[in-house]
Amino acid sequence: MKHIFITLLLLFAPVAALADATYIVKFLSGVESLFQKLIPIVSGLALLMFIWGLVKFITQSGDERAVAEGKQFMIWGIVALFCAVSVWGIVTVAQNIFGIGGGTAQVSPGTTYTP
Repeated sequence: MKHIFITLLLLFAPVAALADATYIVKFLSGVESLFQKLIPIVSGLALLMFIWGLVKFITQSGDERAVAEGKQFMIWGIVALFCAVSVWGIVTVAQNIFGIGGGTAQVSPGTTYTP
């Protein structure tokens, strides 16, 4: 994992060094916009997965195999919900750090970028 991060950093270092700060802010704003659209969809699917497992667990309580399958659906639904909420939090922290999303970002002294 460490090698992948270092490789990506080295690959994108020249691009970041030569790029105008406006393009970096636009790119980060686009990534933020993508995540803001995908995360509610993923969260909804994870919730449906959890509910499906719960229904299967309750309705087929006599069948051991169905109960185990229902438990697995509920566990993976909770894991997916946790991941979706975590990504949402990380995106929010990144927005606050870089000053993008929902306002004006400071690109360079005296210059502002409004999405």
